[in-house]
Amino acid sequence: MGGVLRGRLWSSNNQQSNPSTPPFSTQLVHNFRLYLVAQESVRISQEVVTIAENAVNASSDLLEAQETGRVDLLQAQVELESAGISLVNATARHQASWRRLTAIAGLPGMAPSRAIGDLHAPIQELAWDEALGRILGSSPELAAAQAGVARSRWALRRARAEPIPNVDVQSSVQYDNATGDTIAGVQVGLPLPLFNRNQGGIREAFAGVVSADAEVGRVELALQERLALVFERYSRAKNQVEKYSTGIIPNATRSLELVSLGYQGGEYSFLTLLTAQRTFTQANLAYLSALDEMWSSAIEIDGLLLVDSLQNAPSN
Repeated sequence: MGGVLRGRLWSSNNQQSNPSTPPFSTQLVHNFRLYLVAQESVRISQEVVTIAENAVNASSDLLEAQETGRVDLLQAQVELESAGISLVNATARHQASWRRLTAIAGLPGMAPSRAIGDLHAPIQELAWDEALGRILGSSPELAAAQAGVARSRWALRRARAEPIPNVDVQSSVQYDNATGDTIAGVQVGLPLPLFNRNQGGIREAFAGVVSADAEVGRVELALQERLALVFERYSRAKNQVEKYSTGIIPNATRSLELVSLGYQGGEYSFLTLLTAQRTFTQANLAYLSALDEMWSSAIEIDGLLLVDSLQNAPSN
């Protein structure tokens, strides 16, 4: 991986412990982990292709020894072709993930390279109360709604002040040539708002305050609703990652190893081998899918739920 990209990832990773870390740094680190997931998906797909190739070779040897039928060989070849398609798809996702990572890092067009990192590093535990408090305290959507409240309250104060008239004061000094006297005068003007006290303007401004307060409440509820959906995805995916990594994947791997050896020795049927292969493949792909979902939802939460926020905003 390029030195510039490594440097930016290192800097972003060190900033994650700082609560004031900009969303850019967090998204860069999380998208690097998503790239690791895509990279691992390619590796698993290549491993599945190798397993399928071994099954084809074993079926061919058993067919020549007349210990199995041609149907088993054909089925093994079908599994190999399916594994090849999955590898092509995984490679395409890997390339797309790299382009996304380099774009976020400000290095578009950088040649792909292998990333080195711990895919299974424990994710920072996200607590509901902490995530909600941070979002309500930092959301640009909510800040904009609160600014609308401040503007509407200022408009109300202005409307209430307008009925209070200004006092006009004029003074004059004159000299009478005939009498030789100096004449000074003061004139005071004060309009009396007996009938027009701007009641309509005040009511309109007050309605604006009520509407702005309601908009703040609406945005808060919308943020909580979006967080609830994303947080549920995060919690579900995190639980799946733990279950697959600690139990399902190790068991599926060991089962495939034993069945593969037994099939080559004629102990197990091809159907048993096929079942073990599919279990191994499905378990690994489901594990990677859960990892992808866990990191994607964490990115949304750390990004203050700005993903699709414009689509979720109310239309006027």
